[in-house]
Amino acid sequence: MLGFNTLEITPDPVKVVTEAALWGAICDQGLLQDTVIISAGAGQFRVGDHALCWVHAERLVYKL
Repeated sequence: MLGFNTLEITPDPVKVVTEAALWGAICDQGLLQDTVIISAGAGQFRVGDHALCWVHAERLVYKL
């Protein structure tokens, strides 16, 4: 009804809003309270408690 599904932009606004609603519902219900998201540092994974994956961190050391 708001027209999000007609926008042609990146990232897909429907996907962003859906993922935000899912994360909000999980937090609101007190589920996964001690969960830490581990990723390569990509912005879309910077939610809640976030940690970088050591495998990906090692790649950066070799570039030095």
